[in-house]
Amino acid sequence: MNQSVVLVPFPEVAGIVEPWMERTCVNSKPSRGIPAHVTLLYPAPGDIDDVARVLDGVEAFDVAFEETARFAEILYLVPRPQAPFAQMTQSLVRRSPTGLPTTASSTGSFRT
Repeated sequence: MNQSVVLVPFPEVAGIVEPWMERTCVNSKPSRGIPAHVTLLYPAPGDIDDVARVLDGVEAFDVAFEETARFAEILYLVPRPQAPFAQMTQSLVRRSPTGLPTTASSTGSFRT
């Protein structure tokens, strides 16, 4: 069964993130072809046109990754600001209530 994910790729951090992931993940290549990213919604609706309509009009914004945190067993870089990512996720969830956001309920943090 195929599953979809909505993510925002950050190829700019690949040079830092990918070598670290390769060194620390011993059982398999962790990225499985997915670039460094912030996950907005997983599982996500498979209709790319619907996702595009929901996110249409989102303005570009600067993001900094200056600290780490944990999401369950996953170590991730914390995106700042987080609010635009949370707003995009909320818009996607409202449009597809079966989707489960990847946010940590107590922190509002996003996995990258």
